[in-house]
Amino acid sequence: MTEAPQYPSVALGLFARPEWSFGGRPIPTAMVQSVSGSLPAWVTPCKNVDAGGVCELVLVRELLPPAQVCEAIAAPWGQAAPPYRIVLFPEPEPTLTPAATIQAFDMVVGVESHRMDTVAEALAILSTGHLLIGADLGTVWDLVGRRSGIFGRAMVLDGIGDNEAVHVVQSWLHAVQSGGYGSGQFLMQVVKPEEHERLTLASLDSFACASLERCGDRPSMLTASLDATVTAVVVIAFRCPENALVPSEWSNELRDATREAIESALVLGDELCLKHARGAFGVIAADDINRGAMRVTDRHTGRTRVFEDADELLGAGWVID
Repeated sequence: MTEAPQYPSVALGLFARPEWSFGGRPIPTAMVQSVSGSLPAWVTPCKNVDAGGVCELVLVRELLPPAQVCEAIAAPWGQAAPPYRIVLFPEPEPTLTPAATIQAFDMVVGVESHRMDTVAEALAILSTGHLLIGADLGTVWDLVGRRSGIFGRAMVLDGIGDNEAVHVVQSWLHAVQSGGYGSGQFLMQVVKPEEHERLTLASLDSFACASLERCGDRPSMLTASLDATVTAVVVIAFRCPENALVPSEWSNELRDATREAIESALVLGDELCLKHARGAFGVIAADDINRGAMRVTDRHTGRTRVFEDADELLGAGWVID
């Protein structure tokens, strides 16, 4: 008789902070699952979840095959799956994470085991949007320019960022960027409420600028929280997978159809909906088309970019949706 597969234990909990609500606006919650280990102290254990919250964080405590992790964490929320799914693996990463895993998670982050809870708490707080500097999880995806299939490497430094910490962050970023993590970097200072007077916006900005000054034109993001259970600096460097779709991989048929659609839109003055090779969606407004302007507006971020012609638009990775 064939033995049933043995799955690792999974603990389920919620990160919910209703006391952070302001002006009647509810604070989003985050689901947390811990595989082969206990939940972090800042998570409230539960047996089931009625609503998926704004994100799901999966903390993998042991070096397990990704397929086994995916099988173990069968969605406990039915149809209420959260929009963002993030898994934290103990380093090394990404050797444990084949392309198939990307279909199950929007982001895979490698972090030292003893630092996993701190990184997860930073991401959980980020998901609520309750921050000293306005941001949310969507800002991270905007930073990388891709909605799913993102890899990250994380580091944690205890305490408030200072001049000594600058050199540590710079050295770490240089090392991981040499390993391909050059799609952007995220820096978050988390502080315990009783230590909030140690942090000022001026000192935080100075620390971040110095830490990230060698990153060149790579996109960066800075935020902070005064409501964490620890005081630490969390840094995550991102990369997109090697098999991510690049502009040249759009089919010739789709590229030709885009040229035809642009010509038709210029004649009819219609709005033109587009998609990007990295997962973004954009639009050229009817007013811009009437003026002959190739101005693409990202539907999520609101950012715009103007192209000279269809060839430049296609070369940048945009095609019709």
